[in-house]
Amino acid sequence: MLTIATNSGLLQMDWYAGLLLGTLGLLVGSFLNVVIYRLPKMLERQWAAECEQFAGKEAAEGTISADSGQAIENMPGGPDFVKKFTAKYGPVVMYAPYGYDATNVLINAMKAANSPDPKKYLPEIAKLNFKGVTGPIAFDSKGDLRSAAVTFFRVKGGKWETLETVSTK
Repeated sequence: MLTIATNSGLLQMDWYAGLLLGTLGLLVGSFLNVVIYRLPKMLERQWAAECEQFAGKEAAEGTISADSGQAIENMPGGPDFVKKFTAKYGPVVMYAPYGYDATNVLINAMKAANSPDPKKYLPEIAKLNFKGVTGPIAFDSKGDLRSAAVTFFRVKGGKWETLETVSTK
């Protein structure tokens, strides 16, 4: 039997369910890292290089772009997460708060279902509503976050600058 300490108490499960939960959390965190952070950055670099090659730096000036998510210092639980994470593990990598929230989605769903069986806990995910590091965690009928952030950027002086972060409420 494995006992996991969560923000809302202790969760007990068989060791294999804990291993599955941990692995799933890492996979979700890694996926979110690629989709939310790394892929847009890679595409941004590629776009900037191609734009400079074909049209020159001046052509990109004033270009506006949008990216999902927000900087960790702007996340509702970001500063506290950075402090606690850094003290225990070292510097925060960008996907850590998303992985943390994704893992807590699974933990809270398992607790609500009182079971690590996906057939029982997956339906509970739709009913969740809690404060995550990245913001409120609740899902609409399509499975999308009810509150999601988008950050807008503009090219100024050949570099991207943050304009504004907006979120749905």
